[in-house]
Amino acid sequence: MTTNPLRTHAAAKILALLAAGALAAPLVSVGTATAASTDTFVPRLDYQFRDHEVDVGDRLDDLVAQLTLEEKIALASGSSAAAIERLGLNAGRSVAGGEGLHGIQGGNATVYPSSLGLSQSWDDDLLYEIGDTIAEEGLATAENMWWMFFGGEQWAPGAPGRLAPVLDLLRDPRYGRAYETYGEDAYLTGALGTAITGGMNQRTDEGYQQFVPALKHPLAYGTEVNRLWTNSVMPQRAKNEYYVKAFKYPISAGNAKSLMNSYPLVNGKPMSVNPLQDALLNEWTPDYEGTGHYEYTTMNDYGSGSS
Repeated sequence: MTTNPLRTHAAAKILALLAAGALAAPLVSVGTATAASTDTFVPRLDYQFRDHEVDVGDRLDDLVAQLTLEEKIALASGSSAAAIERLGLNAGRSVAGGEGLHGIQGGNATVYPSSLGLSQSWDDDLLYEIGDTIAEEGLATAENMWWMFFGGEQWAPGAPGRLAPVLDLLRDPRYGRAYETYGEDAYLTGALGTAITGGMNQRTDEGYQQFVPALKHPLAYGTEVNRLWTNSVMPQRAKNEYYVKAFKYPISAGNAKSLMNSYPLVNGKPMSVNPLQDALLNEWTPDYEGTGHYEYTTMNDYGSGSS
């Protein structure tokens, strides 16, 4: 594979964002002590971060101050070594298997800060570089991939298809997947989504596409409660001026040819049979010789309303 010229340029920014992710990781890792460690966790009054009557900012400062640099890195990477028995911290899992939102889980793969954290860089060159790295590492560990594989001459043999990136817009901070998004702005989300998918689906030296990004979750998905049975109402103006933009840019650029549908119904219809999706893909994609506009793979997940 050729070396991406943006790698050196973006290295310092990537390291800075990793450091920020290391500081934030303990927020989601506090829990019951694991049994793997030989040390025994004993609650102590001088652990200020355990005191619910203390201001949350002071609690966070206290927790971060307790961690060594090595422990912060372990928590950020989501490795099995991340449990810190002396503080009662569990080993979290930063990147879900089958996804590639901000890194590939397992082995020696790089784990970046969450997508919401990456969006704060406002740097599409950086996102392109991160996408390229995720794809390279995903291809290198394709034998461990459990989600989906694409065959045929277009894809590298065994090229992994990962569920990434999430281009749903952050409409409510209570959304359970807020950290998976790039924020509430449709243009920024579309621009960063175009950049990271552009890095992901670069061609190898042999001419194969190295990675298959699957955009999540068109359209109007922003609820976790009863998500399999709800119906998202999307007015025409909101659709045209807001929701579709984030997905339009990477699809129109040719950087993504796979979609993972929204869990709920949209305007009363499952996205898998919703004429809205068909109309948008026909509008955004080229008319390929022999296949028309249908060089696309769509999928549903976990018995969703779009199944």
